[in-house]
Amino acid sequence: MYMEASEKTAWLSILTNVLLVGIKTGVAFLSGSLAVTADAIHSLSDVISSVITLIGIKISGRHVRGFPYGLYKVENLVAMVTSVLILVAGYEISKTLPMSVY
Repeated sequence: MYMEASEKTAWLSILTNVLLVGIKTGVAFLSGSLAVTADAIHSLSDVISSVITLIGIKISGRHVRGFPYGLYKVENLVAMVTSVLILVAGYEISKTLPMSVY
């Protein structure tokens, strides 16, 4: 089965970030560190955005009758969804910080 370079990169990103989420969650659980917990959440958002990107890559390469050159505009929509996820993750991380940090 042939995979484009963008698909391979997305899969590598997913696998790497899943490993990082596991390690960071374990360290956060053992240490109780809010910083490591926030970083684990950030890595989890990276996994989600990488999965969305992979789905976008798969969809954008499809050729349909109405769009014979492919659904390449889907990549723009995927980029917007990913940016919203990053904003939500930042908001959730900032909610977990104690007020003394501000």
